[in-house]
Amino acid sequence: MAPLRSAALAASLLLATATTSTRALDQKLYGINYDLRQGPDWDPKKCKPATAIAADLKILKTISDNVRTYSLSDCDVAPVLVEAKKLGMTVWIGVWVSADKKVYAAEVAALKALLAANLIDKNVVGFNVGSEAVYRKDITPEQAIEYLKDFKSVLAESKITAPVSITDIVDVLTAYPDMVAAGDVVTANQFPFWEKIDPSKAVAQFDTRIKPLVTLAAGKEVIISETGWPTGGKNRYLNDFYILAKERGWKYYYFAGFDTPYKAEQAQDPETVEEYFGIFGADGVMKTAYSKLNNSSSSSTANKNGANSNSSSNSTDPANASSRVAVASLTACLAIVSAVLLSV
Repeated sequence: MAPLRSAALAASLLLATATTSTRALDQKLYGINYDLRQGPDWDPKKCKPATAIAADLKILKTISDNVRTYSLSDCDVAPVLVEAKKLGMTVWIGVWVSADKKVYAAEVAALKALLAANLIDKNVVGFNVGSEAVYRKDITPEQAIEYLKDFKSVLAESKITAPVSITDIVDVLTAYPDMVAAGDVVTANQFPFWEKIDPSKAVAQFDTRIKPLVTLAAGKEVIISETGWPTGGKNRYLNDFYILAKERGWKYYYFAGFDTPYKAEQAQDPETVEEYFGIFGADGVMKTAYSKLNNSSSSSTANKNGANSNSSSNSTDPANASSRVAVASLTACLAIVSAVLLSV
């Protein structure tokens, strides 16, 4: 009796695995935003330790070869640079600025420490000074440009030639052309989610909103520094955005690598969606919506009505179909075996 029941249990476990396991993203994304935080401002352990960063980057390496950070001084970027180099990943470094000039001073001090340690090399592919700081009204466009010029001068002293930009939302950048002109490249954040666009129409809207900025850039490279989707519709948005970015030839950093539960505590709002933008949960497990995503299709930019013949939910990929048939057959067989063995 015991051996039979053990066999039945094994069959049941195999059945559960067959019906719940999912395939990972089948194409690597260009880049991913990575948050070094694990706690709110007041938490003395708010920054991830080097061991956690190393583990995170190994996970992110499975879906991208490029990561972007937000600040030089909020948490130590050195472990990111060290581990990224080991893994053959590049890093785009964010430089945080605010109304408090001491914040920028701390960022420059952190940069100089990294330079002294010879950690800024060809693996660092760019810097953005500020992230929506003008949008938040923390600084003026003129201050943003002054910070950029000063930061470039610090890099020049060490003969670092990586491009430097000012990151802000599309509307701010188009409203203040001097911010676009000041940067070596253009880095823009754009989230259709915050504009309450239906997921099926979101990428078409993204394309429409970004076009004036591309025109304003006048041939200067435009990089999408942040875009993403937090809740229902995230798989459709990533699939459609991936295809659009591939068609347009954009570099981009998808927001974000991991969920950030600390943001609910930081915002003192348990219902905030800000913490749910990750492709992976905070536990490092890829979310089901993404693990089922097949974004290998080409040439399928959503039309004005949001229609997209290559939507992941309507995929006709023979490999996917065969996989579904195989899983269904295995599920049926294992269910029968399990039932027979348990009845003995």
